[in-house]
Amino acid sequence: MQSLKNWFALVVVSLVLVGCSSSNEPEQVAVAFTKAAYSGDIDTLMDLVELPEELEDGQKDMMRGKLQMMLAPASAMAAEKGGIDEIEAGTASYNDDKTSASVPVTVTFKKNDEKTTEQVKLTKVDGDWKIKL
Repeated sequence: MQSLKNWFALVVVSLVLVGCSSSNEPEQVAVAFTKAAYSGDIDTLMDLVELPEELEDGQKDMMRGKLQMMLAPASAMAAEKGGIDEIEAGTASYNDDKTSASVPVTVTFKKNDEKTTEQVKLTKVDGDWKIKL
């Protein structure tokens, strides 16, 4: 009975810590971007990418179309390899004023034990980390 109480307390503390943690760290944004790219989730991708404020709706639509075309091969490759098994972010490296970051992201696919690591570049826009294309 005591171990059940300890387990329950551990779960509650874990949930509180996760709920209080920042969801806008560069590592988290880099993982979300990578997941969206390999799954073909263009809506999430558009939310995570830095877009100039002066873009008009037509230009945003054109950018969206170009991103979809770029995503198709990555999404097809991920599907061919059975989908994503795991995505891990390394430690972010920052510029001097912490307005830019680079995060190594490692992806493992379900049908392939080979890991792929890429550097994801980010920039801080109005206090939020965005992917820099």
